[in-house]
Amino acid sequence: MAIQVLSTRANKPHPYRFNETDNWLPFEPFETSRSDDGQAWHSSWDDDDLVDVYCYKVDIDKANPVDTLRTYAGTDGQSIDSTRYETRAMTLHYAAKTVDILDTDLVADELQRFYSSRKPYWLVIGGKLGKPFERWLVKAGQVKVIEADDVWTLVDVPLTNLSGYAQSVVDSVEFMTNPNMYGGFGLNLSQQQCSYTVTSSLFQIYNPSDIAVDPLQQHHDMTITITGSGAPTITNKTNNTKFTFTKSLSSSDTLKIIKVNPYLNNAQDGVDSDHGWIQLEPGWNAIQIDGMSNLKAIFDFAWYFLS
Repeated sequence: MAIQVLSTRANKPHPYRFNETDNWLPFEPFETSRSDDGQAWHSSWDDDDLVDVYCYKVDIDKANPVDTLRTYAGTDGQSIDSTRYETRAMTLHYAAKTVDILDTDLVADELQRFYSSRKPYWLVIGGKLGKPFERWLVKAGQVKVIEADDVWTLVDVPLTNLSGYAQSVVDSVEFMTNPNMYGGFGLNLSQQQCSYTVTSSLFQIYNPSDIAVDPLQQHHDMTITITGSGAPTITNKTNNTKFTFTKSLSSSDTLKIIKVNPYLNNAQDGVDSDHGWIQLEPGWNAIQIDGMSNLKAIFDFAWYFLS
């Protein structure tokens, strides 16, 4: 299902062009759009209360890897148990054209209404300078007025990115149906043809993420759908992760592995599996599926970006 993330308005905000008497913008603005569920989106450019209030700069801290270290008695130094990505700060910088100094509070209040929430939500930063294919899981902090006079107000909106990285706005299968709708191919995709639906037993799956797609430890979104006849064993030969379903499928059956949980014809069926899982490394992954005839496999997964 196609998801409309950004505004569809025809007259999108842009810098002043010759003879535009009603346009004061001196910069290329960022568009922001938020969603509680990742499906229904509301753009700041479609909000009637944010007319003449534009984001001119976005600051995003770099990814923050944090190591868990282990010390062994009598052994020099430490070893790494694991590495995780910590939360990081984001700041949206806004400029607003105001009529008088009293307008300042109104601007800050409307930005607060747009961004504040008791619960985390998804945020996309688009516009000419943004990356509309990425969504960030965020929680807003205290909105702050930085500077104000009779004609201008500068307001900062601080955010915390809770996951430590961005996620694609849609998963792989939906993205490939209409790449231009979600930001085009300028997001680390291979120049070679990428397909996420396969019918051969040995194939390659491309993961454009900056990190491994890990449905076990990181609970990353991935669904593998298998149809055909036989008992499938899926092996990622790139990293040696493997999943085996011991029960034989008939041609009318559908097996789905959602994250690490197998479902046969929409009923959870872990008892007929070896409790394995598939992890996808960044870049090309060599996948082999044994034990099946008339095979069709779909790899539908989210992409994760450190940028």
